[in-house]
Amino acid sequence: MSGSGIREVILIARRGLRDASFSVGEFVALGHLDGVDVLIDNEDLSPRPDDGLEEKLKLEIARELGQRPTDAGNKRLVFRFGVRPTEVVGTQRAEGLRVVPTGEADDGEVIETSLVLTAIGYRAEPVNGVPYDSARGVVTNDAGRVVGDAGTVVPGVYVTGWVKRGPRGVIGTNRACAAETVGHLLADFDNGQLARDLAAPEGLSSLLAAHGATPLTWKQWQAIDAEERKRGAEAARPRVKFVDVAEMLATAR
Repeated sequence: MSGSGIREVILIARRGLRDASFSVGEFVALGHLDGVDVLIDNEDLSPRPDDGLEEKLKLEIARELGQRPTDAGNKRLVFRFGVRPTEVVGTQRAEGLRVVPTGEADDGEVIETSLVLTAIGYRAEPVNGVPYDSARGVVTNDAGRVVGDAGTVVPGVYVTGWVKRGPRGVIGTNRACAAETVGHLLADFDNGQLARDLAAPEGLSSLLAAHGATPLTWKQWQAIDAEERKRGAEAARPRVKFVDVAEMLATAR
């Protein structure tokens, strides 16, 4: 946030820029942050003959960012590729993060910091009876329609979001992803490929009850929303999300 006292954020990545999961659009957007210098440290940005279009664009953006003049009054976002964290240094609190070059076993260096955040990726958990791609950590699908081992569509089963395409994208990406899946669901319904008895509200209620699921009402959701906003106001934040499901449901009731 613009009012934060944090002056520098260092993003540590085990692999290189070519392997980064962020999109080209997200990388470009970083260059438009007012009052923030973006730096790429410890990375060879030279193109390679086997680079694909996305890799070439990321490297081009990184080189362009690296050529921009910096301002001592700006905040800094520093990318450090090719290093791995091995130890949070400190006793009662974080005082630093020890990192070493990926694939090496030396003592590395300690980056002084009082705050360490982890982002180690995402893999969807397999669901019994639903085809799963263990290599990618997603449900096997064709543009949202779940696909079985024989390559045929599983009727009435759909996915969207990271379980569909993997952990990448922003809010706009998720909206387009959901719209694609819902479009196929509606098309399948119109073509008579889905059970019509579930289209009525009572059909959905019966299905949820059969699986032991009790949906929250709009009023209950509003109660959760109000409490999260209240907690956020007390901590000078937009909201503080519930992290305990039981506590959240107790608030809803």
